[in-house]
Amino acid sequence: MEVLKQYFIERKKVDYELLRGVVKKHLTFIEVYYDKDTEAAEQRSKEISIDIEGPAPKVKPITVQTTGNE
Repeated sequence: MEVLKQYFIERKKVDYELLRGVVKKHLTFIEVYYDKDTEAAEQRSKEISIDIEGPAPKVKPITVQTTGNE
């Protein structure tokens, strides 16, 4: 996993085949981490929106009135 840190965080050059092998080996972990991070970001975004805009208003149905001339 050190190669991932060097490549993605430290932006160092690494051996491509080594990087590829590490990614393949840890792909399931990477996917789980990404999904959790995405869910957390969506939750933070919702909380920020509520803080800015307040709770979403309830939508009232619009009734269409006809004039009878149709």
